[in-house]
Amino acid sequence: MILPRAFCLAIAFFSCMAGVPGQDEARGSTGSVKGMVADAEGKPVPDATVFTGGAVRPQIARSASDGSFELANVQAGRWVLLAYKESAGYPPIPSTFFYMPGEQFPIVEVRPNATTECADIRLGAKAAYLDFDISDETERPVDATVYFWRADRDKGPGDWSYSMYVDARQKRVPVPPVLFGVKVEAEGFDPWTRGGEAANPAHDLIHIESGRSEILRIRLKRKAGESGDRRN
Repeated sequence: MILPRAFCLAIAFFSCMAGVPGQDEARGSTGSVKGMVADAEGKPVPDATVFTGGAVRPQIARSASDGSFELANVQAGRWVLLAYKESAGYPPIPSTFFYMPGEQFPIVEVRPNATTECADIRLGAKAAYLDFDISDETERPVDATVYFWRADRDKGPGDWSYSMYVDARQKRVPVPPVLFGVKVEAEGFDPWTRGGEAANPAHDLIHIESGRSEILRIRLKRKAGESGDRRN
């Protein structure tokens, strides 16, 4: 099975949230975890992917029609339980920028040869989507690095909590339905920002409702002295 890139990033990111198994636990003692995946209203979410964040080799399961799941052969230790269902608007979260309002990911203590009942995994609000259209002044597509910050978590411009590379093959990005700012940088071009003014950080922030999408058309200006013959 090929895992989504954001899923792999989530495993790495949540490694810092979960404890590292002790020396005795690392020798192969395992247990299991049972629980439920629900949406923001508490309704079961079937066919969601559930996994142990922070594990080198995460255990993965699918939730049943009633939202229940069981993770077997989980290495003993302290783990955060994560879940996603991209087709239903709940994408994997590779950083805190992507936390959705109402999301709850429980941390469980797995003991050898025992089954742990955990609190419900709540997937929270569904994602919104931002479609990037980045080009130069002649409308030639430009590959760029995009930085994000959100008003309810980060300190403001300069505290860009997440960055990603955007090219012509990856234009749609899931985003949380909260106020956030964007900065775009590309080699040979002046930076572009929206909702990133240091004097007025709340000015012109982006907000997209859950399940909806917005096109962000960005026309980058070349730096003085840069040739327009460079192809990105």
